[in-house]
Amino acid sequence: MRDTNGASVFAPAALTSDNASYTPVINSLTGGKVILTLKNDLKPYYAVINSNGSISKPVSSLGATGTINNYPIDAVLLPNGKVAAAWATTTGVQFSILNSAYALESGPFSAANPNSEDWGGGLSVTTDTDSHVIMIWAAGDNGNLFYALGDSAGAFITPPMFYKQSNTWINTSYNGQGNVPYSLPVGVDGVASLSASLVGGQPGGNALVGIQTTNHGAAIATGVTLTVTLDSNLTYVSDTSGVVPTVMGNTVIWNLPNMAPLIDQNFTLVVGVPAGAALGTLYPLSLSLASNEADLNLSDNTDSADVMAALQIFLPLILR
Repeated sequence: MRDTNGASVFAPAALTSDNASYTPVINSLTGGKVILTLKNDLKPYYAVINSNGSISKPVSSLGATGTINNYPIDAVLLPNGKVAAAWATTTGVQFSILNSAYALESGPFSAANPNSEDWGGGLSVTTDTDSHVIMIWAAGDNGNLFYALGDSAGAFITPPMFYKQSNTWINTSYNGQGNVPYSLPVGVDGVASLSASLVGGQPGGNALVGIQTTNHGAAIATGVTLTVTLDSNLTYVSDTSGVVPTVMGNTVIWNLPNMAPLIDQNFTLVVGVPAGAALGTLYPLSLSLASNEADLNLSDNTDSADVMAALQIFLPLILR
């Protein structure tokens, strides 16, 4: 064990006295403690180690029934103070719950893979603000990725289900840590961007400008308005938003639908390029996004780009 400067805090020491313990994985707990999960004779075990290297909880069984496979066991500290440990079995998935004193509280709780897929591996477990137990793993020659959701009482809320299927190998981490908790910030965080910083358009023709908007906050954005300011030489032609904008001179305003968290509203804006534009002339445009709610991060609510007068060249397509 080493400190953050790399200095030794505790010299290597034997944790078990046999030669059947392997695939250890360490995860953080509170107070500088860590939980170490490992296998012994194809059964899952765990220990809790203090920050000074002493043993807080000696190697103990996670109570598994049946035989688990050769992949590691993963664990996560839940917001309610409990710990969830999970592992793949030859036929599905199991997890156990430790109490806040890191003693086995309940489990293991078992569920089978869909379609009798076997030999799962690469399992990782994480949590959310509600202390759910979120598990993902691969099985069926690792061409299928599975997902299951449990709670801290040991019940499966969502039993194992196909999350992704592939004809090729899905490379999840064999050491766990394949997924991490993530929660959206409380409030509205509108994001608006243009698809490119430079867009070409033929003189007398049109330029196509891609616009992307979304909400990275946990609250619904209401009264959403998107404003694009065009160079005075550019003209608004049309767009694919499905919303009729208000055009006032070189300003175009869309009143967009409410934006739920992580829902994109993307469309293409078509602008006209002056017929007499010299090739290479740049015409700037900018956009900004606003809503009724205070925005958590105004720095990503605006963007800008240039429309360049350019010739369009169509190359022949040759099929061999």
